[in-house]
Amino acid sequence: MWRDARRGLRAGSAWNCGRLSPGQGTRDLSVEAATRTGTTTGTRTSTATNAEPVRLVDPQALLEEWVGSYSFRKSRLVDCYTLRDVAEAEAALAEECSRRGWSFALTGFSGAARLLPAVRYQRAMAYVGGAPEELLGSLQLKVVESGANVSLLFPYDEGVFQGARRIDDLDVVSPVQLYLDLRSFRARGEEAAEQILEEIIKPSW
Repeated sequence: MWRDARRGLRAGSAWNCGRLSPGQGTRDLSVEAATRTGTTTGTRTSTATNAEPVRLVDPQALLEEWVGSYSFRKSRLVDCYTLRDVAEAEAALAEECSRRGWSFALTGFSGAARLLPAVRYQRAMAYVGGAPEELLGSLQLKVVESGANVSLLFPYDEGVFQGARRIDDLDVVSPVQLYLDLRSFRARGEEAAEQILEEIIKPSW
C-alpha cells in the first residue's frame, strides 16, 4: 500500500542519499526516510521491516518545504582556528574521528567542492558525532569568534549522516543534506545549492 509523501512525511524528514526512481507521473522513494522528531519510518522496499514504500508526488515541493523549516544552525556550531591548511585540517578531523569511532562527514563548501570541482573555499566544515572538548584538545583547535578556518557542527540529529558517501577518501553528507546546508548560507551558498540540485539531485528523480 502506497502513502502520499506530502501527507505521510513532514518537511523535516531525512532522505537517505536522495535516490529517487521515476514512475509514471510520480516519484518512488526507495530509500529510508526518518523524521527528525524522533519517529523513524523505514521506506527501503516492500521487504523492509515495518515499512511502506513512499510515493513522492512532487519531490521538489517537499524539498522546498523542508528548506523553509531547516537550518544547520540548530546543531551546535563551534568555529575554530588551526595552523593547518584547510585540506590538512579536513584530513586530520576525519582521521581523529575514525580513531575514536565517531561519525564524520564534510558539508558546506567543504562538501560542495567534492561534488562541484569549481567551488573554492577557505574554511573546512564538517559534522562530527562526538564530544567537542575532546576533539578540540586532541587536534589543537582554538575556539574563535572571528577568523575561523574550521567550523564543526555537532548535530542535534544523527540523520545528517544518512546517505553520506566517500569521495577522495573523505566522507561527505548526502547531496540532499548538502543542499539543505548550503541553502542556509547566502549568495554563494545558494548558488552552489542550486547547482547541486540541478546537476545531481534532480537527475536521480
